[in-house]
Amino acid sequence: MSSMPFKPAVLALIVALSACTDEPLQSRPEPNASTQKDEACVPKGTTCQVVFRYPLGGGASSVELRGDFKTGGWEAGAPMQIEGTRWRVEVPAPDGTTIRYKFLVNGNDWVTDPFNPNTEGDGIGGENSVTTVSCEHTECPAEAPPPPIEGTFDWRSAVLYFVFVDRFNNGDTNNDGKVSGVEEPANFQGGDYAGVIAKIKEGYFDKLGVNALWLTVPMDNTNNSGIGHDGHQYSAYHGYWPVDLDKTEEHFGSEDELQQLIDEAHARGIKVLLDYAMNHVHSDAGIYSQNPDWFWPLDYNGQQCVCGGGCDWNDDYEQKRCWFTSYLPDWNFQNNAARAFSVNNAISWVQKYGVDGFRLDAVKHIETQWLLDLRKRVREEIEPVSGEHFYMVGETFESGNRDILKFYVGDDRLDGQFDFPLRAVAVDVLLRRSGTMHDLDAFLSTNDTYYPGIMSTFLGNHDIARI
Repeated sequence: MSSMPFKPAVLALIVALSACTDEPLQSRPEPNASTQKDEACVPKGTTCQVVFRYPLGGGASSVELRGDFKTGGWEAGAPMQIEGTRWRVEVPAPDGTTIRYKFLVNGNDWVTDPFNPNTEGDGIGGENSVTTVSCEHTECPAEAPPPPIEGTFDWRSAVLYFVFVDRFNNGDTNNDGKVSGVEEPANFQGGDYAGVIAKIKEGYFDKLGVNALWLTVPMDNTNNSGIGHDGHQYSAYHGYWPVDLDKTEEHFGSEDELQQLIDEAHARGIKVLLDYAMNHVHSDAGIYSQNPDWFWPLDYNGQQCVCGGGCDWNDDYEQKRCWFTSYLPDWNFQNNAARAFSVNNAISWVQKYGVDGFRLDAVKHIETQWLLDLRKRVREEIEPVSGEHFYMVGETFESGNRDILKFYVGDDRLDGQFDFPLRAVAVDVLLRRSGTMHDLDAFLSTNDTYYPGIMSTFLGNHDIARI
């Protein structure tokens, strides 16, 4: 009996698989035809079925494959079945993956692969069998990288800094102000456009290597407090409770100061994105009281349609009509007049201030037609004047399903999204240690080409706890 397996912390020497024979020298990968595009060209990164075999006889009544071929594979492996003169099992694995493994015989004996001479130390005096998956791909012609988006600035090289204005730098105490009844951590702290301008001028962002700024929602917000999910009262320091869609937030500064900020950034080759909140307004907003039919009713099926409390955040229908809270009316963009007004407003901020793009909030909670309308207007009215591509990146808070994010990315909609799935895998593997570096590598090998656009990578933001 050999020693118990050890999960190594370093990469093993990669070894090539020998050709298949009737009596294989080691486990042989068998490509899964469903993963192949055609017989002439099977791209690297293909996932295929890897076959492992163990000889009959020797008193073996059960054999199980154990190893790092999957998360938790050392603790709960893959049972093998008798096929002809061998125990056999197939497991899926990405092309190029290095697998360390043993066979657990009769639930007690740890045995290396008798068909595979390639081993490495398991760290506790024994050996693990080692194999590298080869899906027998035919080399595909190298794919040319996507061309730069039109204009002189290549957004693929952008280093984006989120300026959370209220918490960044207080440059003008004259616009400071508190909301009564709100505890200090949830109240306005004084950050403003004057503070951002001062940091631009002193070269703060240049020293960081930053060439694009994402600014908090600039619209004027309510001066009333609102209760949070934790039972505490909050101010609108974050900018997501707009009441006047045409004015700048008074705590942040004047229209002239916002324009100066953008001009100072542009003078240093720094692009500026505005956070644009198009899902809702605050109940204090005049547009809501004047046009209540432009918003979904709060009452739905006999209860309040609040996201996560009466309506489902992720239901295909309810997610587009649920209110984030009972004081944030949700736009009904199935209403043509409401959608046209909102798109017009978004375009007006671009035309007035000459910003370079939008970070669009809560994309999956609005009608897709709003996004299609906005992109069309940008192409017809903004880009011919600026001579630059107007970059739009979305926020779709979804960590497990890349297809949901991908749906909103394309020529007629977003240029990219914040990559929540990548963030989830990176945090799970690197910080929570709940996966292996092989898991992260396998994810990364497909992620760069998964979306038809330029995704934004990040590890933390204002919506999630600091890592």
